[in-house]
Amino acid sequence: MAFVNPQSQRASSSSSSISIRGWNYDVFLSFMGEDTRHNFTDHLYRTLNRKWIRTFRDDEELPREEIAAKLLKAIEESRICLIIMSENYARSRWCLEELTKIMDCRGANGKISFFDFLPRGTSACARTDSEFWRSFGRS
Repeated sequence: MAFVNPQSQRASSSSSSISIRGWNYDVFLSFMGEDTRHNFTDHLYRTLNRKWIRTFRDDEELPREEIAAKLLKAIEESRICLIIMSENYARSRWCLEELTKIMDCRGANGKISFFDFLPRGTSACARTDSEFWRSFGRS
């Protein structure tokens, strides 16, 4: 992953750069839990943490009613938001709410970068590209 630079990431320098800029997290992971939580996202999360990259990953199952306020706050407090596009990401109301918040923050203040990542060749993305984009209403 191009944005990960393990040579420049150390515990002391990472945490001080976060506090100076006001970021509580270096990376916010937006993902569809049932698709990638126990494979791709879990491996990515552990790898980022081993490199001293402070990463937010929601480990709780959300109630059916609404997205948790802590997730929206974590998006605001993250320097980078990594969207892990998977088979059912676009079908999840919560994922789309996260994506909306990510785009709002990016457009409003420019402090959050947006990365679009589609893991190919994994079970999380078994459908064809055209099937995936139909989930977004595109053909």
